[in-house]
Amino acid sequence: MVYKSLCALSVAPHLRVMRRVGFCRLSARSGAGRLRRAAHRLYHVFALSATSVYVLQQLIYAVQERKDLAKLTQVMFVMLCFGTCVGKQLAFYLDADDVDALISALDEPLLNQAAGAGGAGEALLRGTVRGAARLLRVYSGCAVSTCVLWTVFPVLYRIQGLHFEFPFWTGICYDHIVV
Repeated sequence: MVYKSLCALSVAPHLRVMRRVGFCRLSARSGAGRLRRAAHRLYHVFALSATSVYVLQQLIYAVQERKDLAKLTQVMFVMLCFGTCVGKQLAFYLDADDVDALISALDEPLLNQAAGAGGAGEALLRGTVRGAARLLRVYSGCAVSTCVLWTVFPVLYRIQGLHFEFPFWTGICYDHIVV
């Protein structure tokens, strides 16, 4: 989808990333072929299923550890965050056309009066586009850092000989050393 205004350009990169990670489905106006749309729909269902299974694993773990307050508090915050994530994925999937219509409405002349004038208003809109892109890069960097830390900390604990328990139900015993 091509956006014409600076207002829409400040939001479009965020929506593009949400589509790439399967958070939001392609819009009807995207110009994608039937095969690409079907593949993206399957990808979206996979992303939603993976997130839902993770929330279910956390829920099982929370029920199993309901008497241990330290373990329960460790899982509850993340479980609630991912639970709302599932809700947002469903909302973006069901209302993808409305989201696109809302972003297309940002191309309206009323919202872009300063654009093309070359003055302070256009500079403000360009600054907003740059700020939105910077925010997206920071958010993406934080997400990658979180994933790296989720991998590094258990490995470091294991190397130090400390006990580490994943705060979700896995169904397997990972306490014994395989190698």
